[in-house]
Amino acid sequence: MQSVTLKDVDQHKFVRAFATFLKKSVGVGAVTKIFGGRKRNGVCPSHYCRSSGSVARKALQSLEQLKLIEANPDGGRKLSVQYR
Repeated sequence: MQSVTLKDVDQHKFVRAFATFLKKSVGVGAVTKIFGGRKRNGVCPSHYCRSSGSVARKALQSLEQLKLIEANPDGGRKLSVQYR
């Protein structure tokens, strides 16, 4: 199985896809599911593992400071009105 890096993906398409995902309300848990991946357990079989919640939270907070996303009253965050 080949690994896919950020250089292999068209970054403009990725940003557009992530923006359409953010039109719905998304929280830290959903972001950790998206960016999770394979956890290597040494001699044991590999399994899926979520990404770091701290990194996802800090990324969403920095996007919120840039006014790209805003807090949703129902919970989570969504794209701000000017970027829809």
